[in-house]
Amino acid sequence: MKRVRLTRVLIGLAFGLSALAGAVPATATPNVATGVGFGTYLPGVPTTGCANEQIDFTLSPFVAGPDVVGTETFDGNGFECLQEGRGNGNLYGTLPGPLAYDRQGTVMTVSGTGTLNGQSVSFSGDCHLTFTSANPVTSFNLACTWLLN
Repeated sequence: MKRVRLTRVLIGLAFGLSALAGAVPATATPNVATGVGFGTYLPGVPTTGCANEQIDFTLSPFVAGPDVVGTETFDGNGFECLQEGRGNGNLYGTLPGPLAYDRQGTVMTVSGTGTLNGQSVSFSGDCHLTFTSANPVTSFNLACTWLLN
Protein backbone atom coordinates (compact mmCIF):
# COMPACT_ATOMS: atom_id res chain seq x y z
CA MET A 1 0.00 0.00 0.00
CA LYS A 2 2.84 2.44 0.86
CA ARG A 3 4.59 1.63 -2.41
CA VAL A 4 1.43 2.46 -4.41
CA ARG A 5 1.08 5.82 -2.60
CA LEU A 6 4.76 6.64 -3.13
CA THR A 7 4.45 5.77 -6.82
CA ARG A 8 1.40 8.03 -7.15
CA VAL A 9 3.20 10.86 -5.36
CA LEU A 10 6.25 10.50 -7.62
CA ILE A 11 4.09 10.41 -10.75
CA GLY A 12 2.22 13.48 -9.54
CA LEU A 13 5.47 15.27 -8.78
CA ALA A 14 6.88 14.43 -12.20
CA PHE A 15 3.70 15.64 -13.88
CA GLY A 16 3.75 18.85 -11.86
CA LEU A 17 7.39 19.55 -12.68
CA SER A 18 6.83 18.92 -16.39
CA ALA A 19 3.89 21.33 -16.31
CA LEU A 20 6.05 23.92 -14.54
CA ALA A 21 8.80 23.33 -17.06
CA GLY A 22 6.54 24.07 -20.01
CA ALA A 23 6.43 20.42 -21.00
CA VAL A 24 10.20 19.88 -21.09
CA PRO A 25 10.69 16.42 -22.65
CA ALA A 26 11.38 13.59 -20.19
CA THR A 27 14.16 12.23 -22.38
CA ALA A 28 16.63 14.18 -24.48
CA THR A 29 17.11 13.79 -28.20
CA PRO A 30 20.40 14.34 -30.04
CA ASN A 31 19.57 17.91 -31.10
CA VAL A 32 17.72 19.21 -28.02
CA ALA A 33 18.89 20.70 -24.72
CA THR A 34 16.51 21.15 -21.77
CA GLY A 35 16.83 22.48 -18.27
CA VAL A 36 14.94 23.87 -15.30
CA GLY A 37 16.24 26.24 -12.67
CA PHE A 38 16.16 29.66 -11.07
CA GLY A 39 17.60 33.12 -11.62
CA THR A 40 18.00 36.65 -10.33
CA TYR A 41 17.85 40.23 -11.54
CA LEU A 42 20.00 42.83 -9.75
CA PRO A 43 19.10 45.45 -8.69
CA GLY A 44 15.60 44.29 -9.71
CA VAL A 45 13.15 44.95 -12.55
CA PRO A 46 10.89 47.83 -11.50
CA THR A 47 7.09 47.65 -11.71
CA THR A 48 7.11 50.82 -13.84
CA GLY A 49 9.91 52.00 -16.05
CA CYS A 50 13.04 50.12 -17.07
CA ALA A 51 16.52 49.53 -15.68
CA ASN A 52 19.92 48.13 -16.54
CA GLU A 53 20.13 44.76 -14.82
CA GLN A 54 22.62 42.06 -14.03
CA ILE A 55 20.90 38.76 -14.83
CA ASP A 56 22.05 35.35 -13.69
CA PHE A 57 20.43 31.93 -13.92
CA THR A 58 21.29 28.31 -13.24
CA LEU A 59 19.77 25.32 -15.01
CA SER A 60 20.16 22.05 -13.13
CA PRO A 61 19.73 19.47 -14.35
CA PHE A 62 20.70 20.59 -17.85
CA VAL A 63 20.35 17.77 -20.39
CA ALA A 64 22.01 18.28 -23.77
CA GLY A 65 21.73 15.67 -26.47
CA PRO A 66 21.20 12.02 -25.62
CA ASP A 67 23.83 11.61 -22.89
CA VAL A 68 25.13 14.90 -21.45
CA VAL A 69 23.73 15.87 -18.05
CA GLY A 70 25.17 18.72 -16.03
CA THR A 71 24.63 22.23 -14.78
CA GLU A 72 24.49 25.36 -16.89
CA THR A 73 24.91 28.89 -15.50
CA PHE A 74 24.43 32.23 -17.23
CA ASP A 75 25.97 35.55 -16.23
CA GLY A 76 24.98 38.61 -18.22
CA ASN A 77 23.55 42.09 -18.45
CA GLY A 78 20.38 43.46 -19.96
CA PHE A 79 17.98 46.34 -20.22
CA GLU A 80 14.79 45.19 -18.54
CA CYS A 81 11.21 46.41 -18.22
CA LEU A 82 8.44 44.38 -16.61
CA GLN A 83 6.95 43.36 -19.98
CA GLU A 84 10.15 43.01 -22.01
CA GLY A 85 13.90 42.89 -21.87
CA ARG A 86 17.00 42.03 -23.86
CA GLY A 87 20.63 41.42 -23.19
CA ASN A 88 23.57 39.08 -23.48
CA GLY A 89 26.24 37.31 -21.50
CA ASN A 90 28.05 34.01 -21.16
CA LEU A 91 27.11 30.43 -20.36
CA TYR A 92 29.36 28.33 -18.15
CA GLY A 93 29.14 24.59 -17.56
CA THR A 94 27.87 21.91 -19.92
CA LEU A 95 27.56 24.22 -22.96
CA PRO A 96 30.00 27.15 -22.46
CA GLY A 97 29.80 30.14 -24.79
CA PRO A 98 28.01 33.42 -25.51
CA LEU A 99 24.21 33.75 -25.26
CA ALA A 100 21.89 36.59 -26.35
CA TYR A 101 18.28 36.88 -25.21
CA ASP A 102 15.10 38.80 -25.98
CA ARG A 103 12.27 38.53 -23.43
CA GLN A 104 8.63 39.31 -24.21
CA GLY A 105 6.52 38.94 -21.06
CA THR A 106 7.58 35.66 -19.49
CA VAL A 107 9.04 34.06 -22.65
CA MET A 108 12.77 34.53 -23.16
CA THR A 109 14.04 33.67 -26.66
CA VAL A 110 17.74 32.76 -26.61
CA SER A 111 20.45 32.08 -29.16
CA GLY A 112 24.16 31.47 -29.01
CA THR A 113 27.11 29.25 -29.73
CA GLY A 114 29.04 26.91 -27.52
CA THR A 115 31.06 23.75 -27.17
CA LEU A 116 29.42 20.44 -26.34
CA ASN A 117 31.51 17.26 -26.05
CA GLY A 118 34.34 19.03 -27.85
CA GLN A 119 32.08 19.98 -30.77
CA SER A 120 31.16 23.55 -31.73
CA VAL A 121 27.37 24.00 -31.78
CA SER A 122 24.90 26.81 -32.21
CA PHE A 123 21.57 26.83 -30.40
CA SER A 124 18.29 28.71 -30.20
CA GLY A 125 15.10 28.27 -28.25
CA ASP A 126 12.90 29.51 -25.44
CA CYS A 127 12.91 29.75 -21.68
CA HIS A 128 9.61 30.21 -19.84
CA LEU A 129 9.94 32.37 -16.72
CA THR A 130 7.79 32.52 -13.60
CA PHE A 131 8.56 35.61 -11.51
CA THR A 132 8.86 34.70 -7.82
CA SER A 133 9.12 38.23 -6.41
CA ALA A 134 7.55 41.59 -7.20
CA ASN A 135 8.11 45.31 -6.91
CA PRO A 136 10.90 44.96 -7.94
CA VAL A 137 11.24 41.56 -9.64
CA THR A 138 14.50 40.13 -8.31
CA SER A 139 13.97 36.36 -8.74
CA PHE A 140 12.40 33.88 -11.13
CA ASN A 141 12.10 30.19 -11.98
CA LEU A 142 12.62 29.09 -15.56
CA ALA A 143 12.31 26.10 -17.86
CA CYS A 144 14.20 26.00 -21.15
CA THR A 145 14.16 24.00 -24.36
CA TRP A 146 16.83 24.77 -26.95
CA LEU A 147 17.52 23.25 -30.38
CA LEU A 148 21.17 22.39 -31.02
CA ASN A 149 22.64 22.73 -34.53
